[in-house]
Amino acid sequence: MSISKVAIFTLGLLAIGGRLLAQTSAGENRWQSAVGVRNDADTPPPSKEEIIKITMSTRHEYGLYVGGGVSTLLYKPVAGDPSLGPGGLAGLNYKYHLNEHFSVIGGAEFAFYSSRVSIGNFLFAYSTEDEMEGKYEFISQLVSYQESQHLGMLQIPIMVQMQYPRYRLNYRRNNAKFAYFNFGGKIGIPLFSGYSSSGTLKTSGYFELENYEYTDIPGVFGSYPTKNVREPLFVAGLSMLLSVECGILWIRSTGNIYAGVYMDYGISPSLPSKPFVREQSEAGMITGSVLGSQYVSGQSFTDDVAPLAFGLKVGWRFIVKAVSKQQPVMPTSLYRQQAASQKAPQSKEDIDEQRRYRMAVSKVQQSLGGNQYFTELETDLSKATEKKLDEKIEILKEFPTMNIIIEGHTCNILSHKANVEVGQRRADIVKSYMVEKGIAERRIKTVSKAEAEPIELNNNEKDRKVNRRIKIIVDQ
Repeated sequence: MSISKVAIFTLGLLAIGGRLLAQTSAGENRWQSAVGVRNDADTPPPSKEEIIKITMSTRHEYGLYVGGGVSTLLYKPVAGDPSLGPGGLAGLNYKYHLNEHFSVIGGAEFAFYSSRVSIGNFLFAYSTEDEMEGKYEFISQLVSYQESQHLGMLQIPIMVQMQYPRYRLNYRRNNAKFAYFNFGGKIGIPLFSGYSSSGTLKTSGYFELENYEYTDIPGVFGSYPTKNVREPLFVAGLSMLLSVECGILWIRSTGNIYAGVYMDYGISPSLPSKPFVREQSEAGMITGSVLGSQYVSGQSFTDDVAPLAFGLKVGWRFIVKAVSKQQPVMPTSLYRQQAASQKAPQSKEDIDEQRRYRMAVSKVQQSLGGNQYFTELETDLSKATEKKLDEKIEILKEFPTMNIIIEGHTCNILSHKANVEVGQRRADIVKSYMVEKGIAERRIKTVSKAEAEPIELNNNEKDRKVNRRIKIIVDQ
């Protein structure tokens, strides 16, 4: 397969990806409907944590990708200077989410490797025997020899992906940015391989009995341009590669786009072991590749060959099914009213009541923002927080069927056991305040999330301060 065919193959995959993207770009509203994101002008945008849960709640993704850079065959020849060659990869993959931070990835890809070696002058010889003249030494000399090799492989990646929300979310477009890191391995199956060379091979024979070196016998000794043997470089076998990748993942409602850098390194398929000079005639010398060839018996041109690839990769995955772990909070009666409205028109009063309830839910779940920051062990409420809680209490009194869950969160400084206790105390103090203000205790649940659901990365005190917080959500 030529490089032009590889390019056509890559462009074909890109065309397929563009077609899939066009078909799913109209799915924005369907996705929003599935995960409960509303476009009402009077409905506030979802919180950062809600969008993270929404975007990471899908279990299955399929996609395609392309990459390119240095993609070469590493080896150390006995003579000459090897150089790295260009190449790339393209493939299809499947991603399964284990949870919000870990996924497994499989698929199939085509990878193209190339390399090159230049040998200015290399002399080698071995003893042989002629029926007429007896024993003599066959001397060969490579002059200005250049050879390029290529390998095309089908690779099956098996990877684990770690992903973490690192960047600010874009609420208007319902998307998020994540940092990701992939590690794992790939199984490579050679599809084709070959080489091309140029240069001169000089041969001569030194006969001991005559004490003379013959340098010009047509078809036997002389100076000849090298000619290639048309045969694959690698025999059937598997290549095992270690693979790592890191980059940025843009999660969108219509699919996930990612870009990063990758590196693959492994063991190549088996190399044949054949003599370098295969045949000689008046037309020239037919030679093999330096890969896998022996210039004299038992002496190979190169050691083991290792495929190496590193470069840039871009890809796109489309979401098969998106089901939010946190569905829109609304009583069952209102869901039934909405389902019935598809068959019978709703009254203006019903529509207004539903909208009023949604607004109430949004206000109850609205973040306390900068009104409450704790130290590591602090659980007392600030005056600003009490004022915010009073607003939520008035809403709860207006909607007596609305129940809530109060979550206590911490940073990661203390031990997990201590963080669980501190988070629980923070949730309990808010519950006690609401009960004192007239909210029935049975309507409030409390839970400690400890350090399990940070908003920021806990890299500094500013981030840890944000993570020490109270969160209120409406219980369905």
